[in-house]
Amino acid sequence: MSSCCNHPKNDQPMPLGYRVSHWILGLPLKWLGISCRDFALLASLEMDRKLTRAEKFRMRFHGAICQFCRELPEQFNQLRQLARNADLLGELAADLKMSEEAKERILREMRREPF
Repeated sequence: MSSCCNHPKNDQPMPLGYRVSHWILGLPLKWLGISCRDFALLASLEMDRKLTRAEKFRMRFHGAICQFCRELPEQFNQLRQLARNADLLGELAADLKMSEEAKERILREMRREPF
């Protein structure tokens, strides 16, 4: 089983409801472009542009039947926010400079014998 989003790893059994719904609907969903992989792609596209009505329908329909994919758009948003925060922190860290006196003090303390 592909782990394109929040699906359990291969060693974890899938819930019965998930297996039944995907056994019944799996192939038609794939033909209609509503598979888990398609959902992940649409969730990613949604971050960059407005989805069409058809794309929104495909996401809603898949989200209604697949409990593992429902939280993926929010997880993508959280990752985007973390990446933005990391960029800001990197810029702030580059601006901070340690004085030579502080560096020397730290080196002295590191060389000092413990107790």
